[in-house]
Amino acid sequence: RMLARASGLRGRWARLCTAAVGTPAHALLGLELDANQKQVERAYVDLAIRHRPKRGDDAAVASAAVARLERLGEAYDALTGVSARAAGESMGLFDTLASSPSGGVVAAAVPTGAGAPAHVSAGAASVPVSVWLDQLVRMPAYVPPPLRRLAESMARMPNFWDQLLGHTYDSMIHKLLRDDNLAEAFDCFKEMKEEGENPTAATYEMLIRGCTLAMRRVTPDEPTPDRLTEALYGRVISLWGEMQERKIRVDSFTYTELLRSFGKAGHVDASRAIFFKMLTLPQFLPSERAFDSMYELCTHAGEYELALDVFKEQCELRKSLFAPRFSPVAFTHLMVAGVEGGQMGRFGPVLEEMQRFRTYPAVGTFAKLLGAALEQGELKIAEQVIQLTRQVGHVPDRLLLDNYEAARRQEQLGGSRRTPKVTVTIIILMTTTIITIRIIRVVILIIVLTLIKQ
Repeated sequence: RMLARASGLRGRWARLCTAAVGTPAHALLGLELDANQKQVERAYVDLAIRHRPKRGDDAAVASAAVARLERLGEAYDALTGVSARAAGESMGLFDTLASSPSGGVVAAAVPTGAGAPAHVSAGAASVPVSVWLDQLVRMPAYVPPPLRRLAESMARMPNFWDQLLGHTYDSMIHKLLRDDNLAEAFDCFKEMKEEGENPTAATYEMLIRGCTLAMRRVTPDEPTPDRLTEALYGRVISLWGEMQERKIRVDSFTYTELLRSFGKAGHVDASRAIFFKMLTLPQFLPSERAFDSMYELCTHAGEYELALDVFKEQCELRKSLFAPRFSPVAFTHLMVAGVEGGQMGRFGPVLEEMQRFRTYPAVGTFAKLLGAALEQGELKIAEQVIQLTRQVGHVPDRLLLDNYEAARRQEQLGGSRRTPKVTVTIIILMTTTIITIRIIRVVILIIVLTLIKQ
């Protein structure tokens, strides 16, 4: 009984100390002891956006960022008693509309509910796309100094005009998003509506793009979106719903941003529905950026056949006056689809377009393409790769070239072995026909002689 009483005293003393100095959750979120619900939410959002994994981070840095996001979410859960995964329903920043958006191109594509996304088929291989992007496509890196100075001057122009003419809400939101201050951008957006200013389509597009950039892409290895991505996805749905309610005229850029947002959150089917719906509407035809976003989505999600289907649609669209160009990013993801996804049989037109646009891979990429073509038994594609390699001025890998020659000889030998069988069959048929004709002639002759004797 005395031990239990002592234990209870220690527990109460620990709780008093904790109440006096705060908890580890307060320290992790950088909050004071008397922080209210709104301050906790704001601190969580700011830190989650600041410490999210960035594109191009190596595996160790990305893993550390993911672990920190989990700790921030646990701290939010501990201080609010509300799961950070459901923060989209309680935060002023990520409040969602009560009614889901209806009508328009995206209405049928938006999945019901904000739960775990209906991802791609299980077992899809993870593709190291960053390696392909960094190493496989050779892009010109040199920019002449005059052009670089001109680009820097044009980048400073919006700030110059803002200082000269005065800031607008749109310009402030744009600047905050460029500075990676998404929470402050939404505060500015809220103030804009409270002041009676009507947001335009560009305002919503900027905010949707800001949410999309802050998301962490869902992959087959990590099929469940993190807390921040779920909240941002809910906010994108909310913004789209506001545009529907306000009857704001949208354009292809809006649908492109929605396509990217849905794909990054793991809703591949919704992105596919948006994209192919855009192809049927002349005023919303997908641009080069929309095609690049679809290629990126397909390779990250393991939808390699879909990537080649998108390429086919772009080739058809290029026959029109719209004619969206192929970018090096598109060819990069198509090469990933061909090599990693076993789609080299459909890779011939891609090689022809690469040659037409003079976008050639590096030597190592040619070797990967040739090896994949040989492994998949596509000798015609392998021959195209060899010809393109020599045309660029590279020397094909000797071992792969020997394998190609051996496969070609084996194919020719197999064809020559089939030839004698055909020849023998023809000879047998001809001999049988001749013998039959002679037998018929003899029978007819016998019948004629018999009739003459009678």
